[in-house]
Amino acid sequence: MDTVLLSSCNDANASNGYLKHGAPMRLATEIRRMGRTCKVIDLFTKLNDKAWEILIDKYVDKDTRLIGISTTLLSTYFTGDDLEREVYFWGMPYEIFRERIAMIRRRAPNALIVVGGSQVGIETAATLTDYIGIFDLFISGQGEGPIKAIIRHLYDGTDLKITRAHDVPFVTQESYPNHNFKTSDIVWLPEDLMEYGEGAVVEVARGCVFKCSYCTYDLIGKSWGDMVKDPGVLRRELMRNYEMWGTTHYMIPDDTFNDSIEKVRMLHKVFTSLPFQIEFGTYIRLDLFMRNPDMAKLLLEMGIRGGNLGIETLNKKAGRLIGKGMGEERVKETAAQVREVWGNKVVMRANFILGLPEEDEDSMYRTLEWLTDPDCPFHYAEFNALRIDRDAPKSKMELEDMKRLGYTFENRMLWSRKSDGMSYRRAQALKLEFKNKIYQSRPYAAMVMAFGVPDRNNVGISTSEITRMLDARVDLVTSRGETKPWVG
Repeated sequence: MDTVLLSSCNDANASNGYLKHGAPMRLATEIRRMGRTCKVIDLFTKLNDKAWEILIDKYVDKDTRLIGISTTLLSTYFTGDDLEREVYFWGMPYEIFRERIAMIRRRAPNALIVVGGSQVGIETAATLTDYIGIFDLFISGQGEGPIKAIIRHLYDGTDLKITRAHDVPFVTQESYPNHNFKTSDIVWLPEDLMEYGEGAVVEVARGCVFKCSYCTYDLIGKSWGDMVKDPGVLRRELMRNYEMWGTTHYMIPDDTFNDSIEKVRMLHKVFTSLPFQIEFGTYIRLDLFMRNPDMAKLLLEMGIRGGNLGIETLNKKAGRLIGKGMGEERVKETAAQVREVWGNKVVMRANFILGLPEEDEDSMYRTLEWLTDPDCPFHYAEFNALRIDRDAPKSKMELEDMKRLGYTFENRMLWSRKSDGMSYRRAQALKLEFKNKIYQSRPYAAMVMAFGVPDRNNVGISTSEITRMLDARVDLVTSRGETKPWVG
């Protein structure tokens, strides 16, 4: 095999369902169009030693020239609720991971080993120095341009521009920009092991028109209409997936799917023109429903079945600080209006950040009280502690507020804030407490990860079954009449 791409999700398990990662398949599509063979191995962090050896023996040999590793869905620097437990970024002890890389080196001595994904970027170079010599190159930004440049370098001998930061060698999107997103697609082949009817990832746009101060994503603050896929290209991709694989349900990884009513109407026209009904989960923003009263109805008609909403806080002062300033009254009113249109046909999940400046614990507990009220329009809520990265600051909040608010650090992520006494440890403790109370108030909560609806579909849980579960306000076991826990 010319190239092998490794991808995984450390949180993947049978109860969460399963969906193949779209980004490596996007790169595989480009590599194959260049006339090179490419195999994507998903869930590589979940493989035991025997399975790993079998796959490496099958796909990696002396003719393999490129091994790519995606970090996007791996654990972040700290994960979980217990800060004291040992967490493995690579899904295994580092010594075992290094031995697996060494095995690849022995099998493919001429291959470049390249790492990319959302957790690798030139701004994080200071945190990557320990990997110099383990990996040959690091990709910063969108991967299509850099990966094609690397392929041309390996097979055609073209020069490759390397940008070094802290001695870490990067191939960047600035050196090799991707100008073709609007006409891009993902092509699944039989060797990608798609099951008939399996859900998939489809891109409709990249980037975000907003610039929330806590956000560390690339491509924020884009203009409306930038990097939106051509409707004809999108429709052909959806038709091909249906005709080849029977695919009708999708995860759409758009940073803000409903960022404009014009975009929603364009996608509504594409989706409703199909000779089948698609269903999808995606990220949406609540305040845009307030500005566009018809938006909820359009989204329902076009097939939304899971909406993941970044509310972040009900506290107006904290919200204004981060760019989410609707305030408690308007959040509650707008969420209720959307739920009235959608009922239980669409899973509504709200995300909140604990530990924001200007929000005290009393305010956070009032938010929890509302979210556990049976009449709250959200089916589920997820909480995360505010992330402040001392060693690789990227967001506006990290770059501008760290000094002003008096942050101190025990290590890279364990912050304390002098201005109000909040800390990462305290925010994590609140997260665990709030999560438990959400589960107690909603026994079905584990099954309603909004953008995970296609993941559930892929392990035999239909969207209609999820709707029945929400209607009955019971967990999956009770709704199915089963006598033992469902584990996938």
